[in-house]
Amino acid sequence: MTVKGLEILNSQNVLNRSFRVVISRTEEDDCYMADIPSLHSCIAFGDTIEEAVANLHEALEGTLETMIANGIAIPDESKNMEMTITVPFSKPLAFA
Repeated sequence: MTVKGLEILNSQNVLNRSFRVVISRTEEDDCYMADIPSLHSCIAFGDTIEEAVANLHEALEGTLETMIANGIAIPDESKNMEMTITVPFSKPLAFA
């Protein structure tokens, strides 16, 4: 079965699964890290955001294959929504 560029063998219903991806810049390696937090060990790196995401697709394929082979339920984040809010501060925050 092919799912959005992923070749999933022996798959259960992974069609229509959505995963939240967090992309951050690593200071120590000066590269990008792409992470799917709900899959705990599905992380990939790249010199660019595009490369990190492409590598994440490969990591996701392997992670899903392993989960399916071991009978582990695949989370579905399709109903989750994420947003960022910005709150202006008029003075510096003090941290204890």
